[in-house]
Amino acid sequence: MALSGLTLSNIASADLLEADPSQIVYNSALESETQRSTKLEQARTEYEAWKHNAEQVLKDKKKPALPAPPSISFKCEENKSKASSKAVDQFIKEMNDPEALIIKNLISTQKTLISLGDPDDGEALDLAGRLQGRVVWKAELLIRKYQKAKDQDKLHAVAVAALKADKEANLLGVQGSSIMSDLASWFGDVEDQYIEDLRARHDYRVVGALLELDKSASLLGAANDISSLEDKLSKALTFQAGFDNKTGAVGSNGQLAYILSGEVKNISPANYFSNNKWEGTGRKAGSYTSCKISQPGSWLVLPNYFPVTVRIEKFDACKSKSVDVYIDRLGAKTETFATSKGSAPVSGVVQATDMALLSDHITSTAGGGEFKFTLPLKNLQKEAANETFDKSLGPLSVSYQLRLEHTPPDHKIRLQRDCRCSNVRLSKSRKQSCRQACARAGSREK
Repeated sequence: MALSGLTLSNIASADLLEADPSQIVYNSALESETQRSTKLEQARTEYEAWKHNAEQVLKDKKKPALPAPPSISFKCEENKSKASSKAVDQFIKEMNDPEALIIKNLISTQKTLISLGDPDDGEALDLAGRLQGRVVWKAELLIRKYQKAKDQDKLHAVAVAALKADKEANLLGVQGSSIMSDLASWFGDVEDQYIEDLRARHDYRVVGALLELDKSASLLGAANDISSLEDKLSKALTFQAGFDNKTGAVGSNGQLAYILSGEVKNISPANYFSNNKWEGTGRKAGSYTSCKISQPGSWLVLPNYFPVTVRIEKFDACKSKSVDVYIDRLGAKTETFATSKGSAPVSGVVQATDMALLSDHITSTAGGGEFKFTLPLKNLQKEAANETFDKSLGPLSVSYQLRLEHTPPDHKIRLQRDCRCSNVRLSKSRKQSCRQACARAGSREK
């Protein structure tokens, strides 16, 4: 039986029983070799086409066109939404075009050639690395463009895309990128902008974003100190609590109509990121403005000052859009009334009346007698909160108005940072880029 044309596909079952097994194996191998040769030629043609595409892209030395990144804020965790993630994915795809597709197909066709017996001369990997270098170049240009423009809402998308480009470049053996140091500088800039947005524009939404920005800058090589951020935040988050209290009460000398007012200044957090609460105390914060008595012959001795301690907790301008304010007392511990025969102190009528009427606001979690008021937050306003709480029962009544006014310093608050360019494992060129980024940010090298 002739060997030519003998394959498994054209042998009938009867002939197969009579055929020499060695001939069948031999011809199967011959057919496999023919198929391999065809596949090899096809793979070479495909590889040459993608190689040509790569060379054409690499010939262009002009600055590449840059896609517009989506605007995504770190405020209120907007950057963590599904819509933001989808927009970033699309932006990454645009930034990697056309290089990513060429790299993918160069590597794929090269693997096919190697599997078919062609030697690996490293050409595909070299071209892929150079193409990825262009993607990194785009990322660096995007960082510098939007950092210079102070467009803080571009940071998230550009940072995600740039870090992905840098990681893939490292996998291809490409080093020397300034992406890490450039991003560290930009994160620091946005952190400063957020502090200023809080101080000057009363944008309370930035508070939760500051810690994320600070951690990101640290991971990228900036030597940030969380205590330094908390110090600046304590200055930017300074408030003054003001209150007006109108209480109607009944005493031994008839119906009483009190008017009280007061304020507690310089309420600021000592360690916001640890417990998100802060307090302030005024020794003479509260005072009685007037007291009208239905029965003549006695009067309230004025001025009658009393200390007030105010605590602020759960300051949230994003989810609940509210703040909890705790006040230790609404009136004086004692009040002094006078008659023509003299004067005598009595237990505080306002405090006792307000405790009875506002019992649903009294909490025993801290001190067993604090009043807790939850106030809606008004973002982008100096008066962050203003709410009145009214309650009456028969001849007893209270109208308690509580205000929070944002009172940060008049001057700009900046974060001083150190750069650790020499303490991280960077190539010489990347260390130089790190130092340049530090200089642009006005930071110290450490």
